[in-house]
Amino acid sequence: EEEDDRFSIETDNDEGEVIADTTVEAVFINILKTGGLKVTKTVEGLEGCEDEFSFTVTLSDTTITGTYGDMEFKNGVATFTLKDGEEKIAEGLPSEITYKVEEEEDDRFSIETDNDEGEVIADTTVEAVFINILKVTKPVPTPPSHTVKTGEGNSFLIWICIGAAGIVLMILAIILKKRNDRKEISE
Repeated sequence: EEEDDRFSIETDNDEGEVIADTTVEAVFINILKTGGLKVTKTVEGLEGCEDEFSFTVTLSDTTITGTYGDMEFKNGVATFTLKDGEEKIAEGLPSEITYKVEEEEDDRFSIETDNDEGEVIADTTVEAVFINILKVTKPVPTPPSHTVKTGEGNSFLIWICIGAAGIVLMILAIILKKRNDRKEISE
């Protein structure tokens, strides 16, 4: 039998002698080579984040339906959620099919990915890495206020001004009184 890279072949009695008037059976068993896909989630910039992030895995083989490790596929598509530090692994996927992993966007985070698209490799678990980084927003500066601030720091100066004004008024009152008294005497 000719080899196919997607299968390993087990044989039994594939070599030997042909004996007259007997039937000899040669057995060839094709075993589909399989691999896995692991999807991991990390969140940076938001310690203790308990948010769930939604993922979709789409396979090129739409006939894949059922549970493969941690993932449930229907027509080649699996959806699930992950939190910071979690992972899901699909095991037993046929080798040489392609996959695409997508994460639903969250406006608070930028998403960095590694290996989010590729091919399932026989006897290997490929890893699609998703890192969400909290977007840092700069605070909007408040415009300067044009109002005069009053406070305890100016109260001493205010009392000095009031005292000085009081002294000036007393001096004026005394001067006016003396003038009036002189006018009365001279009349």
